[in-house]
Amino acid sequence: MERPSFKSKVYRALIRIMGIKTKIEKEFRTGDFSKFHKAATIPDKVKNQCDVLYRKSPTGRTIWELKKKNSTPQRYIFFLHGGGFVANITKYDWFFLNKIVQHTGLGIVIPDYPLVPASNYKNVFDMVVPAYEELIQQAGRENVVLMGFSAGGGLAFSLAQYAQNNQLTQPSQIILLSPFLDATMQNPEIMIIDKYDPYIDIKGFSKAISIYAANTNTANYMISPIYGTLEGLAPIHLFAGTHEVVLPDARKLVALAKEKNIAINYYEYNGMYHAWIFLSMPEAKDVFNKLMHILK
Repeated sequence: MERPSFKSKVYRALIRIMGIKTKIEKEFRTGDFSKFHKAATIPDKVKNQCDVLYRKSPTGRTIWELKKKNSTPQRYIFFLHGGGFVANITKYDWFFLNKIVQHTGLGIVIPDYPLVPASNYKNVFDMVVPAYEELIQQAGRENVVLMGFSAGGGLAFSLAQYAQNNQLTQPSQIILLSPFLDATMQNPEIMIIDKYDPYIDIKGFSKAISIYAANTNTANYMISPIYGTLEGLAPIHLFAGTHEVVLPDARKLVALAKEKNIAINYYEYNGMYHAWIFLSMPEAKDVFNKLMHILK
């Protein structure tokens, strides 16, 4: 296992110094998530390099589409952002997605799904399922990749399972970036890794989950996809770092798949903490290179 790069250590130190985890914990403690609800403005660089399309979903939420300037993509990514179900898309997501667009020519559809506390998982599925189906019908399953990061990674996996359980079409591939897979958070190894992850606040996240679940058992696959079906899904690619609190359940999912003889392409990065894939470091570059191989 390779040692973490110098750059990754610098970023870790900066994140610690900035006290991001403490700030997130404080916000969660207040129960007021409103400052996180507004989507980050699309950076000028992204707007200069992409055509950005906007439309409203039947539920009144925005659906964004990114594509290379003056292009007509044949293939698409359906992307679900992270944010612990309380925070909207960030500038880091926009830069990351733009980089994918520029290197692949793929279009990317991003639903602005509803957030806690005003909404719960049922409201989220009411929005994302029709948006996903619309893209599948438009482009064809072979031309749609389902991808999500963090909470959005878990949501993407739940969406694939929902499609399988409801006789909807699977995407061509499923890409899970540091996915949140188990809202019960019962894995004892999570608390061990918590001290190494300078980003995610476990206690606060638990509060958000209780609202997101809306009195439904958190072991329901639509909230915790690790308890859902693995059979019949599109090929899965899973990325995680060893200092992310999502790691124990990522490993658990890989083990469950192995028991069932279901292939998962698993990529684990030593010493990497949450949201590292968005930062400028060798490990993030390696992830991007692997994504380019998967998406080609």
